[in-house]
Amino acid sequence: VWGDYMIRSKVSEALNVSNAAKTAVSSTCQEDPLISALTPQNSGYSFTAPTQYIADINLSGPCTRSVITVVTQSTGASPDPILTITGTLDNGHMRFVCVSSGPNKHLPKTCRS
Repeated sequence: VWGDYMIRSKVSEALNVSNAAKTAVSSTCQEDPLISALTPQNSGYSFTAPTQYIADINLSGPCTRSVITVVTQSTGASPDPILTITGTLDNGHMRFVCVSSGPNKHLPKTCRS
């Protein structure tokens, strides 16, 4: 049980770091909802270096259905969870939903299926 808690806290940290990407996507898509492919260049967001628990954060998809992919590492889970945060632009507002490849016991509540 303690091990699951430690893994979940590391995955939660990765989710918290992704908030900067969510802010960039939200701002970019509210300014120009017709963007067909989000990139670090047009969103102003770039994850430049791995952290202790995050291997990478990528942006993709159009503004109408944006995708933020958070690849975790060294969380203690096997395999490390990948968080997929999908954004939907609706009347000028972004709504984000998180899902993951990992088991619920290793995930923050907002990413559990």
